[in-house]
Amino acid sequence: MRFFYLFLAISMCACGALAANDGVALSDVVEKALKQSKLTNPGNKAFHLTAKIIETTNPDSKNHASIEEYWVSPTKWRRTIVSPEFSQTLIVNGDLSSEQNIGDYFPLWIKNMVTAIFDPLPMAESLKQSKSQIARPSGAEQDSSCANFPFRVDRWVICFEGGRGLLSSVFTKGYQAEFKDYKKFGDQRVAHRIVVDVDRDLKLQAEITSLTELSQPDEKMFDVAQVTPQSERIKV
Repeated sequence: MRFFYLFLAISMCACGALAANDGVALSDVVEKALKQSKLTNPGNKAFHLTAKIIETTNPDSKNHASIEEYWVSPTKWRRTIVSPEFSQTLIVNGDLSSEQNIGDYFPLWIKNMVTAIFDPLPMAESLKQSKSQIARPSGAEQDSSCANFPFRVDRWVICFEGGRGLLSSVFTKGYQAEFKDYKKFGDQRVAHRIVVDVDRDLKLQAEITSLTELSQPDEKMFDVAQVTPQSERIKV
């Protein structure tokens, strides 16, 4: 039901925003952007990624973490997060998954950065179902085309850069990120720097420090010795 209302709101918000001959379907822009740059699309090549998160406004802050992921498919991957107050090893293998956590909760700032790296547009399916149009992304890379959806208790602003139509930024009440420094990885272009302005005095940055093809994954890395029950999984 919640998805239906989001879909209805998106469709209604876009009505009259652009005449049919002024723009391009938002669903097509979203599809193109994610096909180019989302690492975890089904059928993508396996990869090994390392990244670091820092608070650029205060390098000595406890708001820093490292992330390492071995990814074979959407149903087979292993992720390790290490930070001063929370650490996690998460293994997914088919219908089985296990979590090993240190800490009482999953900090939201880490969760959002993980989302930005591996699922940069989490509301993509809702956007693909809409009949919205936006100005066609074109021109220089620094130029952008944005979709703006004001909801009753939230607001989505999603922008795409002009050069290739890559995702430029996402802003919502609970999740925001700017995607920068796109670099080639196989047939894709992946943002290697992600910036989040939490407020005027707090800015976080995730940097992909290594991204390589995982040509011969060690299957033992994905063994789930003991499934973690849903009730025991860490909460944000």
